[in-house]
Amino acid sequence: MKKSEYYQLLDLLKEIKGVDKMIKLHKADDSNFMLDQYKAKKQKLVSNFIDQLASPLLISTKSIHTIKMAIDRFYGEEMKSYDQQTNNDELAKLELALV
Repeated sequence: MKKSEYYQLLDLLKEIKGVDKMIKLHKADDSNFMLDQYKAKKQKLVSNFIDQLASPLLISTKSIHTIKMAIDRFYGEEMKSYDQQTNNDELAKLELALV
């Protein structure tokens, strides 16, 4: 990994953490408008982070592990509540195929 790629990933992580703080701040709001905006921004940033780590030049067992850690870190709580829901869409079927 080049230094520039490393620093880009660090910048993305810093930005994701900042957005995560804003999400926690706006969870208590009556209006979900800002919360939804920050969640969308977080999804975009996390997606960019994953895309960079999964790029052909960086893909490795270590990068996949780092992706897993990022998902656990930034979506761990949401995944716990999601696991308790039933869902019959294609993603749910893929999840079952993984078990």
